[in-house]
Amino acid sequence: MDKSNPYPSSNASEAVGEAVEAGVADLKTLQEDLNRLKETVMALITRTGAEAAKSARDMTANLAGQVNGVASDLAEKGASAASAATDRAKSFASEFEAMARSNPLGVLAGAVVLGVLIGMMGRRS
Repeated sequence: MDKSNPYPSSNASEAVGEAVEAGVADLKTLQEDLNRLKETVMALITRTGAEAAKSARDMTANLAGQVNGVASDLAEKGASAASAATDRAKSFASEFEAMARSNPLGVLAGAVVLGVLIGMMGRRS
Protein backbone atom coordinates (compact mmCIF):
# COMPACT_ATOMS: atom_id res chain seq x y z
CA MET A 1 0.00 0.00 0.00
CA ASP A 2 1.12 3.49 -0.79
CA LYS A 3 1.67 5.61 2.34
CA SER A 4 0.92 8.80 0.53
CA ASN A 5 -2.66 7.63 -0.25
CA PRO A 6 -4.65 7.38 3.01
CA TYR A 7 -7.67 5.76 1.31
CA PRO A 8 -7.66 2.06 0.54
CA SER A 9 -7.56 0.94 -3.01
CA SER A 10 -10.57 -0.33 -4.88
CA ASN A 11 -9.18 -3.86 -4.69
CA ALA A 12 -9.22 -3.71 -0.90
CA SER A 13 -12.80 -2.46 -0.78
CA GLU A 14 -13.84 -5.19 -3.22
CA ALA A 15 -12.19 -7.77 -0.95
CA VAL A 16 -14.04 -6.37 2.07
CA GLY A 17 -17.35 -6.47 0.15
CA GLU A 18 -16.72 -10.06 -0.90
CA ALA A 19 -15.85 -11.01 2.69
CA VAL A 20 -19.07 -9.38 3.95
CA GLU A 21 -21.11 -11.19 1.29
CA ALA A 22 -19.42 -14.50 2.19
CA GLY A 23 -20.11 -13.82 5.89
CA VAL A 24 -23.79 -13.08 5.16
CA ALA A 25 -24.05 -16.26 3.08
CA ASP A 26 -22.39 -18.26 5.88
CA LEU A 27 -24.83 -16.76 8.41
CA LYS A 28 -27.80 -17.70 6.23
CA THR A 29 -26.47 -21.25 5.86
CA LEU A 30 -25.92 -21.44 9.62
CA GLN A 31 -29.45 -20.15 10.26
CA GLU A 32 -30.89 -22.77 7.90
CA ASP A 33 -28.85 -25.51 9.60
CA LEU A 34 -30.07 -24.36 13.02
CA ASN A 35 -33.68 -24.36 11.81
CA ARG A 36 -33.28 -27.91 10.47
CA LEU A 37 -31.66 -28.94 13.76
CA LYS A 38 -34.56 -27.39 15.69
CA GLU A 39 -37.08 -29.31 13.55
CA THR A 40 -35.14 -32.57 14.06
CA VAL A 41 -34.99 -32.06 17.83
CA MET A 42 -38.72 -31.23 17.98
CA ALA A 43 -39.55 -34.36 15.96
CA LEU A 44 -37.33 -36.42 18.29
CA ILE A 45 -39.01 -34.94 21.38
CA THR A 46 -42.47 -35.60 19.94
CA ARG A 47 -41.60 -39.19 19.03
CA THR A 48 -39.97 -39.81 22.42
CA GLY A 49 -42.98 -38.36 24.23
CA ALA A 50 -45.34 -40.55 22.23
CA GLU A 51 -43.24 -43.64 22.95
CA ALA A 52 -43.07 -42.77 26.65
CA ALA A 53 -46.86 -42.34 26.77
CA LYS A 54 -47.35 -45.68 24.99
CA SER A 55 -44.93 -47.34 27.38
CA ALA A 56 -46.75 -45.83 30.37
CA ARG A 57 -50.10 -47.06 28.99
CA ASP A 58 -48.68 -50.55 28.46
CA MET A 59 -47.21 -50.62 31.97
CA THR A 60 -50.50 -49.39 33.44
CA ALA A 61 -52.45 -52.07 31.59
CA ASN A 62 -49.96 -54.73 32.71
CA LEU A 63 -50.15 -53.52 36.30
CA ALA A 64 -53.94 -53.45 36.18
CA GLY A 65 -53.93 -57.04 34.92
CA GLN A 66 -51.62 -58.10 37.74
CA VAL A 67 -53.73 -56.29 40.33
CA ASN A 68 -56.84 -57.90 38.89
CA GLY A 69 -55.19 -61.32 39.15
CA VAL A 70 -54.14 -60.73 42.75
CA ALA A 71 -57.59 -59.42 43.66
CA SER A 72 -59.18 -62.46 42.04
CA ASP A 73 -56.86 -64.77 44.00
CA LEU A 74 -57.65 -62.94 47.23
CA ALA A 75 -61.37 -63.15 46.52
CA GLU A 76 -61.08 -66.89 45.90
CA LYS A 77 -59.07 -67.38 49.10
CA GLY A 78 -61.53 -65.26 51.07
CA ALA A 79 -64.47 -67.24 49.73
CA SER A 80 -62.67 -70.46 50.51
CA ALA A 81 -61.88 -69.29 54.07
CA ALA A 82 -65.48 -68.17 54.60
CA SER A 83 -66.75 -71.50 53.31
CA ALA A 84 -64.36 -73.38 55.61
CA ALA A 85 -65.41 -71.23 58.60
CA THR A 86 -69.08 -71.84 57.80
CA ASP A 87 -68.46 -75.59 57.54
CA ARG A 88 -66.61 -75.59 60.88
CA ALA A 89 -69.38 -73.59 62.57
CA LYS A 90 -71.99 -76.01 61.23
CA SER A 91 -69.88 -78.96 62.36
CA PHE A 92 -69.41 -77.44 65.85
CA ALA A 93 -73.14 -76.69 66.12
CA SER A 94 -74.10 -80.24 65.11
CA GLU A 95 -71.53 -81.71 67.56
CA PHE A 96 -72.83 -79.45 70.36
CA GLU A 97 -76.41 -80.43 69.53
CA ALA A 98 -75.49 -84.13 69.61
CA MET A 99 -73.71 -83.63 72.96
CA ALA A 100 -76.69 -81.71 74.39
CA ARG A 101 -79.07 -84.49 73.30
CA SER A 102 -76.92 -87.20 74.85
CA ASN A 103 -76.08 -85.34 78.11
CA PRO A 104 -78.51 -82.45 78.74
CA LEU A 105 -77.59 -82.02 82.42
CA GLY A 106 -73.88 -81.71 81.65
CA VAL A 107 -74.60 -79.00 79.07
CA LEU A 108 -76.78 -77.10 81.58
CA ALA A 109 -74.09 -77.39 84.27
CA GLY A 110 -71.49 -76.10 81.80
CA ALA A 111 -73.72 -73.18 80.86
CA VAL A 112 -74.19 -72.27 84.55
CA VAL A 113 -70.44 -72.41 85.20
CA LEU A 114 -69.78 -70.29 82.11
CA GLY A 115 -72.39 -67.74 83.23
CA VAL A 116 -70.83 -67.52 86.71
CA LEU A 117 -67.36 -66.95 85.20
CA ILE A 118 -68.66 -64.22 82.90
CA GLY A 119 -70.44 -62.59 85.85
CA MET A 120 -67.26 -62.63 87.95
CA MET A 121 -65.26 -61.07 85.13
CA GLY A 122 -67.92 -58.38 84.73
CA ARG A 123 -67.68 -57.39 88.40
CA ARG A 124 -63.87 -56.92 88.22
CA SER A 125 -64.12 -54.44 85.37
